[in-house]
Amino acid sequence: MGTGFFVAPGVVATCAHVVAASAAELPRRIVGRIASRSLVLELQARPERYFLTPGDGLDLAFLQVTDADRRESPAALPLSDRLAVGDPLWTHGHPSGMFRAGQSATFTYEGTSARAFERPNSLHRLRGTVVTAEFSGSPVLNRRTGCVAGMLTTADRSGSSHMVGARELTARLDPDWCDSRWSADCRTWLGTLSDAQIQAGGWPFLGPQLREFLDISARAAREHPYPGGGPRHGASAAVHRLRPPARDGVPGPRSGAGRRGAAPRRRAPGPPRRRDRLRRTGLREVQSAAVLDHHRRPQVDRGALLPLGPRPGQSRGPGRRPALREPPARRRLPGAERRRAG
Repeated sequence: MGTGFFVAPGVVATCAHVVAASAAELPRRIVGRIASRSLVLELQARPERYFLTPGDGLDLAFLQVTDADRRESPAALPLSDRLAVGDPLWTHGHPSGMFRAGQSATFTYEGTSARAFERPNSLHRLRGTVVTAEFSGSPVLNRRTGCVAGMLTTADRSGSSHMVGARELTARLDPDWCDSRWSADCRTWLGTLSDAQIQAGGWPFLGPQLREFLDISARAAREHPYPGGGPRHGASAAVHRLRPPARDGVPGPRSGAGRRGAAPRRRAPGPPRRRDRLRRTGLREVQSAAVLDHHRRPQVDRGALLPLGPRPGQSRGPGRRPALREPPARRRLPGAERRRAG
């Protein structure tokens, strides 16, 4: 008996010696149980996905879920091979006896080990809790990076253990299997990590502090729609708001309508209107909130232009006028000073 964990949708990683003593002795059917969900799975082992070489310490097998309806239900854990001496590690296994339903253990990373000169640094040594044989195949989580750093393979009664690194697992994943790195489960997992963990793991994923800032910015953009930018056909494009939003059915000042009964104001000759310029250059108009909302999507569009702050003459907040000063010659002066200036 041993432990395993999902590394891709419908694919479980565990130790080869947990499944069989050799590839020729593989069983036709393996039964696994997810204790947290009381879910029983039927698994299948294949000789080409069985890697056991005691001479160099490689001890790995991939099992596939045979029930198609349950392949997508468990979450696949993200893998990261970033390790440093002294990293705090954590695992969860299913030993026999009183704690068969699950038990935790902690370790400290001590560096690499090797059983054969041909494969140096092929194993990683841990020091910490004394674990039993049923912990074989347990995922080892690096608390500094927040992701799985490897799989536990051997342990002794002095507290020394060894694991196969995450790089050994990812190198042997079938190309046809979906990489769990950017699956929905992985993004959900990364969303629980701190800024320090995301930086330590090297994940191209926004941390909680930046996500909170973007959420606040998106909410502010919806309440105060300032100009933003967005891509079109793979190229960056400036975005302008052609007129302020209508209030109580009254169009904005750039709609061509003035006071009641007044004739539309004629525009003086000058540069082309912004709408004509957008149409001629192929740019498009989007809301700033749509640009700031990209961090919730699996892939962020590139080439977006985000000018910070309002345009000249645009309000900086609800009910506040822009702080603009008139030229000195046109400034209103009281009494005689005004007449002398005229």
